[in-house]
Amino acid sequence: MDSAYLAATTALLGVALYYLPVGGPIFRLALPLPLAFTVLLRAAPRDALPILVTCAAAYLTAQEVGDALGEEFGAFAGAALVSGGSVLLARWRRGVAMVTQVPGLLILVPGSIGFRSVTSLLGQQVEAGIATAFQLALVGISLAAGVVAGNAVTFVGRRRER
Repeated sequence: MDSAYLAATTALLGVALYYLPVGGPIFRLALPLPLAFTVLLRAAPRDALPILVTCAAAYLTAQEVGDALGEEFGAFAGAALVSGGSVLLARWRRGVAMVTQVPGLLILVPGSIGFRSVTSLLGQQVEAGIATAFQLALVGISLAAGVVAGNAVTFVGRRRER
């Protein structure tokens, strides 16, 4: 069990939340979080499966590419996949891309990096805190660039309708 996870849940909720690592981290995330986003963002029930697929694809892409090429490029690749895939799905379903794009990007937001940065700064580890904050900024910029790249790729070659 990750001690930081236990400490955070204990501090926030007053009790430690335990989970069973069934098949790795994707299974802790795969069902509860996208379904919670479906409810939280008031998406239609028919959008639950596309949101689930988008979130899983974003997470897996960011993890695999991040392990191979670095966390910043993993965030970029995940955001580009979510953005481009959401636009293509919206065209096919004649809907709105944001229905799947927002939950997919929420999966990629690096909240734990910001938490580590603040924790380091509060613990008088200024150099580590600033380095982590800089990493957070780079991941955030990578996410924004991924969204732009994903949208740009889906619009290449498409003629304007008049």
